[in-house]
Amino acid sequence: MQYLSTAADIIGILGAVFALFAWRKARQVQQELRHQQQRQQKKVTVVLQCGAKERELPIQLQRAELTRAEVMGILGMLPMKERGKRFSIDS
Repeated sequence: MQYLSTAADIIGILGAVFALFAWRKARQVQQELRHQQQRQQKKVTVVLQCGAKERELPIQLQRAELTRAEVMGILGMLPMKERGKRFSIDS
């Protein structure tokens, strides 16, 4: 009978250690997620470069919104030197 009591104590201690480890790991994952969300909310400036000329787009996007489609949409709204022409780029 005493062996059963000792085994139960060991199982209880191991369960507590495992629960502590799991809680700590959950906190780490939660902090990483919070850091990633903050990173995705930062504003990004898009700069077009052709040779030595650079042009900064007049709008800032959140990092999460910075997709090819968003950039292409913004570029399509830029005024062109020739009236009626639209921006286009070969893929």
